[in-house]
Amino acid sequence: MKKQLLLAAFLMGSFFTVKAQTFQSDDFNALIVGNLVEDFTGVTAGQGDWYAGGTNNGAAGTTTTTTNMTDASVIQVVDGGEGHGNVLQIEGPNGNYGAAYAWKTGLADFWDARTEGNDLLEVEFDYYTGAPGASLNNMRVAIFNEDSSKLLSGINLATSTGIISGLGYYTSTPGTGTYIFGLNPENTTSANVILPENTWIRAGFSYNVTTGEIIFKYGEYSVSIEGAAPGEIPGEIDFYAAAGSTTSATNTESATGWFDNIAVKTSASDSLLAVKDVVAATQFSIFPNPATNVINVTNADNTLVNNVAIVDVNGRTVKSVKFNGAAETQVNISDLASGVYMVTIASENGTTTKKIVKN
Repeated sequence: MKKQLLLAAFLMGSFFTVKAQTFQSDDFNALIVGNLVEDFTGVTAGQGDWYAGGTNNGAAGTTTTTTNMTDASVIQVVDGGEGHGNVLQIEGPNGNYGAAYAWKTGLADFWDARTEGNDLLEVEFDYYTGAPGASLNNMRVAIFNEDSSKLLSGINLATSTGIISGLGYYTSTPGTGTYIFGLNPENTTSANVILPENTWIRAGFSYNVTTGEIIFKYGEYSVSIEGAAPGEIPGEIDFYAAAGSTTSATNTESATGWFDNIAVKTSASDSLLAVKDVVAATQFSIFPNPATNVINVTNADNTLVNNVAIVDVNGRTVKSVKFNGAAETQVNISDLASGVYMVTIASENGTTTKKIVKN
């Protein structure tokens, strides 16, 4: 297998609130549009108990960016538009060094208190791809160990190419360290998976503390890697933007990344991107089907609907609409291309998925 050693420095943080085995669930709608935090030193929590910070310098300590990555304005809560409400926006540097990152504290304590046997830490999130540009920034989500010396598992999203890749601690030539993996059956970077432009997608990754196994998932792609860090206790999870290049005069533009619907949990077996607590499909009706402009979602027992997500045949989330516990809902699909879609209905009692045809 061909793999590429990732040489860029990784910045770190930490994360979480616990509810049963769910450590983190954020959709940012309870936060106010504006700076995520006012204290950008990582000392004082900001909105929603998030922490944030940044640096202008790389490993060599040389400042090669004019974007002030120590300014709180580089991490914002912004309006993500129809179907997503508020989202987390992170801006990267316009030079070859620097990064901005956001996290929550408390993961190590929650990990120690987890249910016995739940040895997988799983992270899922929505990401808006935008359009490829000149910036070499990488948007990343990653699990680090307790002393932040090892990136255990993560996802890398390249803004210049639209390539989605896995990250993990691994042993190969030239040695043990953080490697980048292609999300394809061969796990190579010679057959990269490129994300669709201007689309919300959902991705996930996990780390098994007992075996060291790391898993990456996006749409139809699922890759498992035998990691080199079994026994490491997860200490933090970062959402961050990094320069993506440490060579001279190669990056001159910054890029922004949007994140939403973050979910972090422990599990005894792989459950990434799976439908949980499935509700009988007969409880819900979608009409008309086929449909042209709108679909109506109703139910037989007054179960309240919290969210309706529409996924295309390639596994891409093309629309996601939140509801505040509605008995009946309506979703506009006039902007979708003709074809077959899967509609996942998240209710107060669980989720179910039904197929529709868009004319």
